[in-house]
Amino acid sequence: MSTAMPDFWRWAPSVHRLVGVKCKRCDKVTWPTVEMCPYCGSTEFEKVQLSRKGKIITYSIPHMMPRGDVTPTAFAIVETEDGARLAGYATDCDPYEIKCDMPVEIVIRRIGISGVLDEGLIVYGPKFRPIRK
Repeated sequence: MSTAMPDFWRWAPSVHRLVGVKCKRCDKVTWPTVEMCPYCGSTEFEKVQLSRKGKIITYSIPHMMPRGDVTPTAFAIVETEDGARLAGYATDCDPYEIKCDMPVEIVIRRIGISGVLDEGLIVYGPKFRPIRK
């Protein structure tokens, strides 16, 4: 029996609303939610709403992707204003305009289709859109 649908609903608030956790011992913010702080090992957290603004820490531009994905595309690690780090694809831009320290906003977009059910399940997640001045 597959656990994909229960996993989907358990992760939905974290993904769709960008809800993370803040460690009560070291104050580090983590997304998605975790059971143990990767920085200090604590298991005590409070839920926090993540900022939807951040900056690109690092990125790559893969030119070979799984079938059906658009290439080239920019894959980035973004640090939010509250310190959480997220990984995902850039959107609404030319991948070659992406740079480190570029300000971005986090938007929730379709990232694929899960093969859980015969008809599939659309999967949404964070993507990063450059903030233009």
